[in-house]
Amino acid sequence: MKTTLLIFWHKLKTRLWFRPLLFCLMAVAIALLAQLADGTFMDDIVPDIKEESVKWLLDTMASSMLVISIFAVTSMLSAFTAAQNSATPRSFKLVIADDVSQNALSVFISAFIFGIVASVAINNGYFGAAGRFTLFIFSLAFFALIILVFLRWVDRISRLGRLEHTIHQIEEAAEKAIVQYLRYPTLRCMPMDDSKKKGAAVVSKKTGYVQNINFQRLQAFAEKVDGRIRIEALPGKFVNPEMALVHIETKEAVDREELTEAINKVFTIGETRDFEVDPRFGLIAL
Repeated sequence: MKTTLLIFWHKLKTRLWFRPLLFCLMAVAIALLAQLADGTFMDDIVPDIKEESVKWLLDTMASSMLVISIFAVTSMLSAFTAAQNSATPRSFKLVIADDVSQNALSVFISAFIFGIVASVAINNGYFGAAGRFTLFIFSLAFFALIILVFLRWVDRISRLGRLEHTIHQIEEAAEKAIVQYLRYPTLRCMPMDDSKKKGAAVVSKKTGYVQNINFQRLQAFAEKVDGRIRIEALPGKFVNPEMALVHIETKEAVDREELTEAINKVFTIGETRDFEVDPRFGLIAL
């Protein structure tokens, strides 16, 4: 279960929309949680910030962040186009998944959402004196974060999409996969023993590349049927319904359909290869 969630999380965090959505939810929560300061000891110690000054700050943030977000998306699309024209299609996934660009876009959009939500709340009298002061501090913190992220992003966007930077991204991804492979060359499984029987072949129900294998689930199934499983398709291998994913030898008879269904659930098969668990793919891309 844990391995399955990690695979799902890895795929989800590479989506371009995921981080902006997460940051926007956090921005809405921060804007509304500032009201919790009202009715506490802060009412007596914080200065009374005028609504007009907070409104001006929030309106400035909302209007400017919308423009910067559009500019950021346009710049990222230009960088993606440059990467697609100068490098191989295999590297395009790494360019899109660039952490600095995704974080910058997320901060810009979430700041825009923060400004809109907070403006609506303050115009409807949602905040008291302590709440306005807390919101004012949050807004200043957002501005400081925006400036830092913007400066870092400008430096990255100037290099994003260039062939030299794209090769460096592929090199880093390939290095991580190779180091992991050298640490666990048999993927924490027992090495193959050709002197033993292979057993019955279990073929794939899909066509595509093996992206990941849930070894914990595979081990649990082997113990359940009291059998030995020989893995034939490692991450990165292209399979089709005529090719065996594993060979399995059991002491007791197992329903063929149930066996095929259980084994196929262990293998994640997709249309593309994954740099993270496939060291050969990184070398091919380089």
